[in-house]
Amino acid sequence: MRTTLIGWLEKNNKAFVALLAAGATLAMATLLDGSSSTQVEQLGPLAIPRTGHAATVLADGRVLITGGRDNAGIIVATAEVFDPANQTSTAIGVLNTPRIDHTATLLTDGRVLIAGGTSASGALTSAEIFDPANPGAGFRVLSATMGAARARHTATRLNDGRVLIAGGDADGTAEIFEPTAESFSSTLLAMAAPRIGQTAILFSDDSVLLAGGNTDSMEYFSATDQKFTLDLQKMTAVRTGQEAIALDDTHLLFFGGDTGNTIDEFNSSADAITLKGTMNAPASSATLLANGKILVLRSDVAGLYAPDAIDQSSAFIPFDETSVPGSTMLRRKGQTATELSGDKKIIIAGGENAQDQPMLQIAAFNPARIWTDKDDYQPTDPVILSGSGWKANENIYLFAVDSETNQWTYESTITADAKGEFSVDPYFIVQLRQLGALFHVTAMGAQSSMQAAVEFTDAGINKVTVVGAQTPSPVVPGNSVSYGNTAANSVNVTFNGNNSTCSVTLSASGLPAGATATFTPSSFSSTGAQMNSLLTVGTTTAIVPGTYNFTVTANAGGNCQGSNASTGATLVVANQPAKYVVTSSDSNPVAGTAVTITAQLADAGGLPVPIAGKVVTWSKTGSGGSFSSGTSTTNTNGIATVSFTTGTTAGTVYTVTATDNSSPTNFTGTSGNITTKAGAASKLLLSGSTVDLAAGATRQLTATIEDANNNLVTSGSDSALSIIFAKTGGTGTVTGLGSATASAGVATLTVTGNQAGSITITASATGSGGALAAGTGNPITFNIVTGAASKIALSGSTANLTAGTTRTLTATIQDSVGNTITTGADSTLSVTFAKTTGTGSVTGGSVNAVAGVANITVTGATAGSVTIGASGGSLAAGTGNPITFT
Repeated sequence: MRTTLIGWLEKNNKAFVALLAAGATLAMATLLDGSSSTQVEQLGPLAIPRTGHAATVLADGRVLITGGRDNAGIIVATAEVFDPANQTSTAIGVLNTPRIDHTATLLTDGRVLIAGGTSASGALTSAEIFDPANPGAGFRVLSATMGAARARHTATRLNDGRVLIAGGDADGTAEIFEPTAESFSSTLLAMAAPRIGQTAILFSDDSVLLAGGNTDSMEYFSATDQKFTLDLQKMTAVRTGQEAIALDDTHLLFFGGDTGNTIDEFNSSADAITLKGTMNAPASSATLLANGKILVLRSDVAGLYAPDAIDQSSAFIPFDETSVPGSTMLRRKGQTATELSGDKKIIIAGGENAQDQPMLQIAAFNPARIWTDKDDYQPTDPVILSGSGWKANENIYLFAVDSETNQWTYESTITADAKGEFSVDPYFIVQLRQLGALFHVTAMGAQSSMQAAVEFTDAGINKVTVVGAQTPSPVVPGNSVSYGNTAANSVNVTFNGNNSTCSVTLSASGLPAGATATFTPSSFSSTGAQMNSLLTVGTTTAIVPGTYNFTVTANAGGNCQGSNASTGATLVVANQPAKYVVTSSDSNPVAGTAVTITAQLADAGGLPVPIAGKVVTWSKTGSGGSFSSGTSTTNTNGIATVSFTTGTTAGTVYTVTATDNSSPTNFTGTSGNITTKAGAASKLLLSGSTVDLAAGATRQLTATIEDANNNLVTSGSDSALSIIFAKTGGTGTVTGLGSATASAGVATLTVTGNQAGSITITASATGSGGALAAGTGNPITFNIVTGAASKIALSGSTANLTAGTTRTLTATIQDSVGNTITTGADSTLSVTFAKTTGTGSVTGGSVNAVAGVANITVTGATAGSVTIGASGGSLAAGTGNPITFT
């Protein structure tokens, strides 16, 4: 028996009439052949297939779904909103930049910040804002950009409403987004370690724990001083893309993300981490449920993991179609699994199955379940109601209504046991006047807010559901739409009971003039099996554009117990086209690369108008660049695309305009700015003066990092490489060689002339693509020449000199670094050799230097120590000057 998951009071403003047994007792029982609530429901489809997208619960309980990659592998810009009230997802606009691996964060004022991610050209710095209160404004690009391009980063809303954006870049940086000013930190914050694909958990004290991301380390962010501190504890494995699940404010689980598929438990109060368990395969998602269990999804299996299980080897219980009917549709990879804020169901959207086929249908999983011991009751029969999947020891409110009186009452509260289970025997006794009546029972968790409902009777309609989304949406007047493409994924009718045949006729009401609904088939009979029908709606050219809510009714015919069942659906009729919404696959592409330009025919408010066959002519502003074709034709969705290859100069700003051939008015639209940037570092240029450098003088050398198209690399990790300056040839020398870190692609180093002679200096570095090639001016060659005379060095033997014998002393005229002055006036100075101290004496005098060298022969005279100095002009004493001997 299928369940109806509803806000029970809103649907049934009636009163209960069945007799509640006084003193109903709680007993656990095994119940067979009963009617059970449904835990897995197939809902409407996504507007487009997608994986790697983001899903964000809005303040009103709806879910915003953005970005991702479609089944053709293309990164998409289309966004949609899933509405739990009608269980359908509707396209609501397009991102300005298609993106995947981005974040979408709900701000305190209800807006959503979409930041970073990857486009066709790489990681993004851009961010956009969506305001659910003003959906017509679409997605607005922020004028401010992040300080670093990020993908697979985290975005955590702090207690004061600011957002910590961390990691996702090679340098390990973070920044703060300020929602009021719509600005990012002027200076990047330094994390304790680079992280890509990490998790972030906010604690009640406003600290954030970041864990993993190609590492086994963890670190804390303090919102007070905006500092990151490495935790001394490490996870038991290097993790990337794991799930971080907060069991309470001090206990976390790190689920998977490693080669061993392990689960760590972290106690933040004790700063202790332990290996808790191991799964036999990687999970595509792990989501904490309101009952404390964890829903684990994989492409081959879905099931529940119990964190509190004593035996961790049996903590994971896989679903099958017997235990959880419909659970096969939960088996996915690349999906999102999002808890609704109302009834705590999990909405599973997108992804692919094990055969890499897209999963278009949205599924809902309800953690809680109730069931009865029978599917059909006779008067005086007791109804035994049981439940499982509730929060341990919580109170559960029970409501009941029957179709005989159409009244409800709140009468019973039951407490679940430690396993989250209950059984009421009896819940009530069926009375004679209720023969053939339809019973509806709803259970609501007082603490968890979970809900489950069950209906039971003899051969009645349970409910009718339009599971297919309008295609195309909106519809151009004069065309037809379908809701799904087969009966099975269009309109579903489910039944209660299994003893009699119930005949049903489908109808639609509330459609506007000019719209007609057709059901195929329009009628059928069932003894309990689900029946399906394909719904199409045709329109005339006279229909007025707009959004229309209409009702699909399953009308109960012969042998049906109970009443008709109805559900709502929506028909969106396009307004007249007014413009094109033009977007680029990347708003900041590498110069010289191609981007995909998309032009969506739209009405004045920006909503799509799906008209095929419009011939769009492309034009641009900005220097250089070319289109793959001068024209394109819109497809059935009203979309035209073209490839645009940008020019090779970084910093060029382009806009692209699409203009069609409509008559009498040509519809047009222009993209936002498309600004090119430098590509990966490719070569290293070197500049500096090549004139002779005097010994002791300084010279600045400048190394410049460029991409393959000669653009300066000013941002990203390649703009801050460590540049090595080294001598690679020549007899001359300089001091000061070594490494310097580039800033905005430029590194400078100052060297000082030393030994005279020719010298060749080469700059080298290794970028993201490997070693950089030598560019213009690299290497650089120049001569080191002697400087001005600065000092006189003195040499000669210092052994004892016998009186009457001779010794040659040599004075050398040098520059400041010791090079001999061989030319010029200073090379022929008169050098005076004179005794400066001591009791001994020698004969000597003055000698004119030749090529900077002056030799004198002295003869020992009076015995004793003697110190001789060499001087000339104002030159200082150099090495060995003065000299002493005896």
